[in-house]
Amino acid sequence: MIVNDENKYSQRGINRAEIKGYGVCIFEHHVENGDYEGTCIFISHRSSDKKEASAVSHYIRNCGIDVYIDLDDNGLQLATVKNDAQGIVNHIQDGLKKSTHLLALLSEDTKESWWVPYEIGYAKKAGKSIASLMLKKCIDDFPDYLKIEKTIEYVDEFLKYVGEVKKKKEKYGCIFSEQLNIGLPDSVILEEYIRT
Repeated sequence: MIVNDENKYSQRGINRAEIKGYGVCIFEHHVENGDYEGTCIFISHRSSDKKEASAVSHYIRNCGIDVYIDLDDNGLQLATVKNDAQGIVNHIQDGLKKSTHLLALLSEDTKESWWVPYEIGYAKKAGKSIASLMLKKCIDDFPDYLKIEKTIEYVDEFLKYVGEVKKKKEKYGCIFSEQLNIGLPDSVILEEYIRT
């Protein structure tokens, strides 16, 4: 269990995929004007790894960092059901525009994904910080283009990564964050999904 100064981590991050209606206008206005500082990690994953993606996302949010995870993007889910390729692309690009970082979750299934490499390439072109997280069910060999980016293999490396991201001041902030009085969450749940 990790215990830190509670005042240092007093906001819970949001899932920017859940920003809807008038909130989108407010958010986009602040993004365009650079009014806020903060971070947002785009969680790139294969749909078969959604349980792991959800756990990682939850942990990151509990550390006070915003995320974008497609599981809660209703527009993207609708575009997927309708087989609307342009809609899918638009929602992915929108999620990446709202983000400062991309965290690719790598498993045996990732190599069968068409979308994870697309998201990584788009994030790279946009100058986002990219890292890869090796899940427990990950093969040790992964694409060379990811080897030149940050690779996270174990829980302690992931915790260090989250701490580094938390310290950085980036454009876009936790503008809709819930005010909570929490310390860093217990990382034990992550050991189920990430190598120890």
